[in-house]
Amino acid sequence: GERPKANFQVTSRASLAKGGESGTPAIVAGEPDRSPLFLFPAERVEDMEMPPLRERKKYPALTAEELGTLRAWIAQGAQEGKG
Repeated sequence: GERPKANFQVTSRASLAKGGESGTPAIVAGEPDRSPLFLFPAERVEDMEMPPLRERKKYPALTAEELGTLRAWIAQGAQEGKG
């Protein structure tokens, strides 16, 4: 569909490892505290919240349980699922 912002897509592990225009990987396998894909929705980087605070009515923030699942997945190596 639309052109992703900063050419970043969350469509595969490869796209997460590649990152967007900045070239910064969205995940560092095994290291959630160095992975923007975890840090941004966990609101650990000022002005980089996901979803943006102004969009929270339309796109709610992840729950604590969802953040825990995301953190664990990255900590365990961020492997692609099967099926």
